[in-house]
Amino acid sequence: MPGPHGFGGPPRPYPQWEDEMRRVGIDLAFTAPHQAVVYEDGEALGRPFRVARTKEGMDELIRKATAGHDGPCEFVMEPTGLAWLPVAAELVRQGHRAYVPKPQKTKALRKVYSPFAKSDGVDARAAALLRHVDPNGVHELRIPEPERTSMRLLVRQRGRLSKQRVKSMQRIHGWLRLANPHLSSALGTEAFTRAAMAFLRRYVDPFAVRRLGKSRLRAYWARHAHGPVNAKQFEATWRACEATCEMYAGLHRDGALPFEYVVLQEMVASELDLMASVGGQIKRLSALIRERHDVLDPQRVLESEVPGVGPTISAAIEAFVGDVERFPNVKTFAAYFGIVPRTNQTGGRDRSRQRMTKGGPNVLKQYMYLAAEVARRQDPEMAATYDTAIGRGKHHRSAVIIVAHKLVRRIYAILKQRAAGRAVAAASAAGAAARPTVRYRLRRPDGVQVTKDEARAYVATHHPSKAAVARRQRAAEAGPQDTGSSEDATKEVASMPPDSSISDAGEHLKGCGETVDRQRATGPEEPATALDCG
Repeated sequence: MPGPHGFGGPPRPYPQWEDEMRRVGIDLAFTAPHQAVVYEDGEALGRPFRVARTKEGMDELIRKATAGHDGPCEFVMEPTGLAWLPVAAELVRQGHRAYVPKPQKTKALRKVYSPFAKSDGVDARAAALLRHVDPNGVHELRIPEPERTSMRLLVRQRGRLSKQRVKSMQRIHGWLRLANPHLSSALGTEAFTRAAMAFLRRYVDPFAVRRLGKSRLRAYWARHAHGPVNAKQFEATWRACEATCEMYAGLHRDGALPFEYVVLQEMVASELDLMASVGGQIKRLSALIRERHDVLDPQRVLESEVPGVGPTISAAIEAFVGDVERFPNVKTFAAYFGIVPRTNQTGGRDRSRQRMTKGGPNVLKQYMYLAAEVARRQDPEMAATYDTAIGRGKHHRSAVIIVAHKLVRRIYAILKQRAAGRAVAAASAAGAAARPTVRYRLRRPDGVQVTKDEARAYVATHHPSKAAVARRQRAAEAGPQDTGSSEDATKEVASMPPDSSISDAGEHLKGCGETVDRQRATGPEEPATALDCG
């Protein structure tokens, strides 16, 4: 017979509801009062109520949450902007626990709980109930140190400014395609060196360059160059201006050019001024990040050990990851980075070309993609992983993401070893001054351990890049002057800086290599969320 709650009698309570825990859902607001609701054993204790964003409001919230209850309460709130941090810090200070739910799960539960209405009270109920229904759908907040919070804010701001600078470069290239169509290609990857920017600031007009003359232009170039003149770039720039003058000769003579060089020159100069301003801000932010990074990790373990991870990327990881012990296993750690495929399985079959999840900070996904690009040129195992993925028909970006996933797992091992070493040092007489032993072991795919130089040589020989293969083919056709040395494998990433390296995710690690953590100046990376992952 159907019971009052449906077929089969009343529903059995979830095991999580049997602990008689008092849980409070909070819907945070920026300007209006917060909304909160108190639950006990899955049952609401009264209606949702308002919480003023004052000390009196917090005191009233805790009074209502703890009324008739001994012990700590659990407060569940969505991370609304930065409004959650001071609220959570105060709750934790008073001995309670604070949890953050996954917004997607809160939204889904709200749709089940109230499919036709959305209000602050409904959002608060959904937040509180999610902790009952799906304990894995929330994670406990560990209030970060002030240095870590500052680093996180600084890293995000530096990332925004870096993107702004790249967009300025793209705008300038776009204007050059109109003013001097061959100039962007002539300047190449060094379009924004000191000499090149000085040239762009005054000589967007190729006819002005022709009037100046080649010898005077060379003197101007040398005066603004940092070091010797790049003769190849200079000659290509002069030829580009000559070619544009010939192409636009008729339009220029008849006054029929559909644009004004004086206006384009002013726009380019304005954008260069903006780039200079942004560059100064990035330098100041980087200095502040370094100071806080030195407090959180004086040994710079990630920077010195992991291939492809330099000062910028290691600071971002340190800022966002925090205490590695809050991740119970490497799977949840990789999921936090968002470097995992979205599951798409039906009828016992896994569909191919799964896209990455949307979880994790975008800045971490972008940085890990860049780190993986370098790591696969320094670590033989990473190089073998990349080539195996390509051999399975994966796109280059998909293969790099697979390498990034492997690299993230090794970063987890590094951080776990560092945490264990710190715990031992704290318990020993040496105290915190003792340096944790953390190493990244470089191995060939057959398991043989190698040095940094041997690893680079192995990668260059057995896993050469397409550019290296092309150079060797050209060398074979032209003669024996090009030996195809191990340096070839890293030439095309020379525009990014060098760093270090680990191998087995749970065992020993060993120092390695050089790092690269500078974004390419030619344009922003494709968002990692749009990349396929095997």
